[in-house]
Amino acid sequence: MVDIRELDESTVERIAAGEVVERPASVVKELVENSLDADASRVEGGVEAGGRERIRVADDGIGMTEEAVRRAVEQHTTSKIRDIGDLEGGVGTLGFRGEALHAIGAVSRLTVRTRPRADQTVDAPRGTELRVEGGDVTSVEPTGCPEGTTVEMTDLFYNVPARRKYLKQDATEFAHVNTVVTSYALANPDVAVSLTHDGRETFATTGGGDRREAVMAVYGRDVARSMVDVEATVDDGTLPGGPLDGVSGLVSHPETNRASREYVSTYVNGRYVTADAVRDAVVEAYDTQLAPDRYPFAVLFCDLPAGDVDVNVHPRKLEVRWSKEEEVRQQVQTAVENALQKEGLLRSSAPRGRSASEQTKIEPSSASEDADESETESPDTTGRSRTAKSEADRTDNATQDVGNSKSDETDPSRSSPSRSQSTASSETTSTP
Repeated sequence: MVDIRELDESTVERIAAGEVVERPASVVKELVENSLDADASRVEGGVEAGGRERIRVADDGIGMTEEAVRRAVEQHTTSKIRDIGDLEGGVGTLGFRGEALHAIGAVSRLTVRTRPRADQTVDAPRGTELRVEGGDVTSVEPTGCPEGTTVEMTDLFYNVPARRKYLKQDATEFAHVNTVVTSYALANPDVAVSLTHDGRETFATTGGGDRREAVMAVYGRDVARSMVDVEATVDDGTLPGGPLDGVSGLVSHPETNRASREYVSTYVNGRYVTADAVRDAVVEAYDTQLAPDRYPFAVLFCDLPAGDVDVNVHPRKLEVRWSKEEEVRQQVQTAVENALQKEGLLRSSAPRGRSASEQTKIEPSSASEDADESETESPDTTGRSRTAKSEADRTDNATQDVGNSKSDETDPSRSSPSRSQSTASSETTSTP
């Protein structure tokens, strides 16, 4: 006889947390989104041992009162929507499910220090420190802390050993973390975003509002120089009619490319998503200017009424559902084609390959030794770092002497769902 029983609350919480918290990068994604939703102008991320041992995200956002932070770690509590009507009308924030802090706290040891910002109505001379362990609040007490919120997580999956056992090597887990943070840095050039790993700064943007500068901080000088502006709207007649009101961003010169489409970063209403229809449309716009196994760099934004796209497809909020996907594809392809044609790049007959010494090394060589077949949160940008930027600077000087070289090294391609599979040894083919 089959025995049907009700699961205890602790087991239910850990199962539910697994849908939101898959790996360290999942934690970082939720915390960075919270910071951006809190109107932060500065977001600092730091991880140790790839994020499995420690994750810290600090911001200068609006902060929380003691009452608010107590509620924030409860399940299904949020300040971002009120009811199903808000969800059906379109979500205007990055987070909305009310699960992040509760899910993180259920599978780790979590500390939140927060203090309301001065421009808030609450007068809070001191902040609040709240600690959670395995889903239970262990302490709440006043503390001295700066305005904004700092969240620290340690010992991820300490109480779910089966999940912890399947985490990858530190280099791979950090590759996923890095791609999450860099994706949001590219989407928010007006926010100063930085990331450190084991105390070493990986990259930092200035928050000056210039997207090309953000691209340089993330991808390096060569890629930033090769970028072409895309700007098309239905209102001014530069974009054909359809679900999208506008398409904007940056795409690279055909000569600056990679062996994986995962550097085609796509955003819908400011949210990073894995929108295959948009990625495919970008690649198709290049027509024959790219070899079959090469893909451009792109940071592309699709704007449309919030109610015309469903972002509530998966707990990790990476997927969207279009009502008219083919029309979206056509609009994006047209916008990118027009941008490339304006620069005369679709008619370029320049040779595709460059010599090995002309290539910009994007990433350190450690991550590819631990290729990961699982789906990642966002595009792999392990090499979006100061180290990569320095490599790009040296490459600029080297190309003056080797411009006639005919050899060409290409990076090993990866399966598209996982961005960290070839990040370590991948190199960018770019124009001088």
